Amino acid sequence: MVDDYDRSNSFFANLYAEVKLPVKGLTYRMNFGNNYRIGEHNYASEFAENSNGQAYKHHSRYNDWTFDNIVNYQNDFGKHSVGATFVYGASKRQYSYTAADAKLFPRMTLGYNSLELAGTQQTNSDAWEETLLYQMGRVNYAYDSKYLLTATVRRDGFSGFSKSNKSAVFPSVALGWVISNEEWFKVPTLDYLKLRAGWGVSGNQTARYSSLARVDSSIGYIFGDGASSGVMRQELVSMENNNLKWEKTSGFNFGVDFSLLNNRITGNIEYYTTKTTDLLYAVSIPSITGFTSIMSNVGEIQNNGFEFTINTRNIQTKNFEWTSMFNFSTNSNKIKKLAGLDTNGDGKEDDLSSSSLFIGQSLSAIYDYTIDGIYQVGDKIPEGYHPGNYRIVDVNDDGKIDEKDRSIIGKADPSCRMGLLNTLKYNSFTLSFFLNAVIGGSKSYLGKNTYAELVNDNTLRHNRLTEQVENFWTPSNPSGIYALYNANPAINPGRYENRSFLRLQDITLSYDLPKTWMQRIGIDGINVYLSCKNLLTITGWHGWDPEPNVTYQDINGQNRMTGSRYEDRPVMKSMTLGININL
Repeated sequence: MVDDYDRSNSFFANLYAEVKLPVKGLTYRMNFGNNYRIGEHNYASEFAENSNGQAYKHHSRYNDWTFDNIVNYQNDFGKHSVGATFVYGASKRQYSYTAADAKLFPRMTLGYNSLELAGTQQTNSDAWEETLLYQMGRVNYAYDSKYLLTATVRRDGFSGFSKSNKSAVFPSVALGWVISNEEWFKVPTLDYLKLRAGWGVSGNQTARYSSLARVDSSIGYIFGDGASSGVMRQELVSMENNNLKWEKTSGFNFGVDFSLLNNRITGNIEYYTTKTTDLLYAVSIPSITGFTSIMSNVGEIQNNGFEFTINTRNIQTKNFEWTSMFNFSTNSNKIKKLAGLDTNGDGKEDDLSSSSLFIGQSLSAIYDYTIDGIYQVGDKIPEGYHPGNYRIVDVNDDGKIDEKDRSIIGKADPSCRMGLLNTLKYNSFTLSFFLNAVIGGSKSYLGKNTYAELVNDNTLRHNRLTEQVENFWTPSNPSGIYALYNANPAINPGRYENRSFLRLQDITLSYDLPKTWMQRIGIDGINVYLSCKNLLTITGWHGWDPEPNVTYQDINGQNRMTGSRYEDRPVMKSMTLGININL
């Protein structure tokens, strides 16, 4: 008999109250939201553990609540418009879990309600909580719908930071000037023109308990020969950081919003630059310390970007309309400073290359060996390598290949992103299609794309795709791009490819049935459509798809992103035929 009981109960509520205070335009609002979940999973099977029986009871509880106090003020004084908002709020999240597992039962009459009968019993429990506290004040001012000002000061606190750095203050200010509303502005083809600029500071919080030395438990000791179980122990699993504080990003942006030719062309242009200080990062440290990393504030990053969006009504007649939307954006970042950790105790800042951080380089810099093809049969091959191994470049030109030959070979971030949406309507027919492109240069938007095989009995049994097989190097296929190892090389480098692509991401054809037909049967409208996704991708990437961000670890153990390779999941092409009925 198998008894499996799995139930989850959720209780949630959202309450609010709003009061008009005895001052014109002044209100007070209270918001409260609560979410409470209880999970029970009880299981018993007399067939498990070679028919010796297994049972368990698992119980979980999660609760979060948010409480906001909001005071609003809004009033107009002639051409002046003034608004203000003040917020004081708090939030808390809690979770607990308890599990009792048992196996090897003499009898299972009561199943999971009699776990104490089992020969082997194990308990496990876990819990966490985190809290946030925040205050915000904002003032809005507008004069004659031409001059606009918004100023904000926010203070946030989070329990995950160190005791003396739990809170931080984040100010911001934004200015706007609607030039087209000026009396002296007389440009017939320009319907709307607005200049805007802003400066502000935002924060990024860490994970809960990041500043604390955490303790975990595991089986640590086995006493006696043939012992069936071990003795549990507790051990430190993270280092304490009493100086961990908020990561802050201060930024300036300047933009232009415009409209031309009776709103036939609209769009905006924006440039922004930001500086991130006290960057939160899990810095690698020597394992002799007993740990491999510590969450720290390690440096300063400069970030710059440009965005452009334009919407156009290209053709508009009685029966036909063609509209387009195009966007273009760039973004680049560079590490300006690194506050190294004195892990050697010598009073000097340590090199953070072991954490894949490099001054003057992108945060997504790829630090690895440079590959120059594959060793062919008959080549002069150094000791430790064989035909079919990747040929590693001797970067420092010292006559040998070792760790000193690693260098910055590129970055994972793209150079630019573009998108184009076209919509064509003819009477009751509508055709729309969206083109999406992400482009990198010769050393940007790189992703790891490495395969290696050792020719043995297991390899011959692998059911490989034809495309992948043709890309492996063999003596009869010297142009293969993937190494086919006859023996493991002394150094196994990563191979990288550009992930640039152009994709026909969405295309939809739809038809609205005549309304006169619908009125006869009492229906507002019927729309029949055919929608297709990911029909065509143009790329030089080898694998399923270049765009998905698949996580891998670089040579320093840091998480990096790459495209979908042959062993990952592909991005599916799809075609959907549907009908929408409005009653």
